[in-house]
Amino acid sequence: MNNTRRKYFAANAGKRVMFAAALFCALLLISTSTDLAQRPIASALAQANNLMKEGSTLYEQGTETSFRSSMKKFEQAGEIYRKIGNSRLEAASLQKIGEVANQLGENQRAIEALNKALAIRRRSEKIRRYSTAQTLSTLGLVYFELGNTQRALEYCTQALTIWRAIGSKGDRAATLNSVGLMHTFRNEHDEALRTFNQSLTFRRIAKDKAGEAITLRNIGSVYSNLRDKENSLRYFDQALDLFRSIHNKTGEASTLSNIGKLYADLGETEQAISYLQTALPIHREAGDVEREALTLSRLQDAWSAANKPAVAIFFGKESVNKYQEMRLKIRGLDKVDRQTFLKTVAATYRSLANIYIAQ
Repeated sequence: MNNTRRKYFAANAGKRVMFAAALFCALLLISTSTDLAQRPIASALAQANNLMKEGSTLYEQGTETSFRSSMKKFEQAGEIYRKIGNSRLEAASLQKIGEVANQLGENQRAIEALNKALAIRRRSEKIRRYSTAQTLSTLGLVYFELGNTQRALEYCTQALTIWRAIGSKGDRAATLNSVGLMHTFRNEHDEALRTFNQSLTFRRIAKDKAGEAITLRNIGSVYSNLRDKENSLRYFDQALDLFRSIHNKTGEASTLSNIGKLYADLGETEQAISYLQTALPIHREAGDVEREALTLSRLQDAWSAANKPAVAIFFGKESVNKYQEMRLKIRGLDKVDRQTFLKTVAATYRSLANIYIAQ
């Protein structure tokens, strides 16, 4: 029996070697095929990541041209992320698209992108709550800029709940700043100051100079609305110093425009015009249509107060044209959002009409 078994194994030894070799080759082939299948994905991911980096670099340049170029980069990256099935990074690219669109005054486009990002982030358990809060906060800002403060507050309140839960002080500070703006818009000055001061504390802890400057400027605006020149200028000057120290031209321009408004409200027309004229070209260079329109509207009012109706009409028309550009971009929004936007710009139209009537 033993001899028979030895003969059998000896006779089949060659077959066993061939089988083992074939098995090894098959496993090697499977491994190689898997590796080859993964390589295009890895390559595409690297390409998309580079596009995101390029987009971020362009965004930081702060001009209209760079904003639009960054938008294209983020869109290209998002398409790649979608094709390779990376929902987390697709949502990140949509978030960036929303932020750029908002910066360019393209509110409808911003809302569409941010809602897509929010939907992805909410349905994916793998994506942290941080990302959801980030999108909620940005949506709040977009709706605020449309004049819909109620909806804006709803989004920001949801975001704040998440920021508190996860202990993200820097992001909590940014959202608190947005909420402070909403209270300012509603003339709730005490609540605005309370919220801004909370934001300022967190931003200083985080050593966020840009954020600190923004909040200081906003506190200055509250005091400006209260006609408290001393406190208003104190906060505006602190904001200007910080913006200039970090070379933030957009923040500098917004602060200059706000100082111009303060002087206009106090009847110091010459000072008002000087600050507003300094802010205007910076807004234009940055492609910040909304703030350009606002500064043009303020120049209309200042020149009207200076009894220069022809100049006032010139700036009023420029402002109306900019608001019309923005209006064309919100046609796809629902009726309520269109109406709230129109209410926010109605004052400019009325002021321009009144100047014509007075002539």
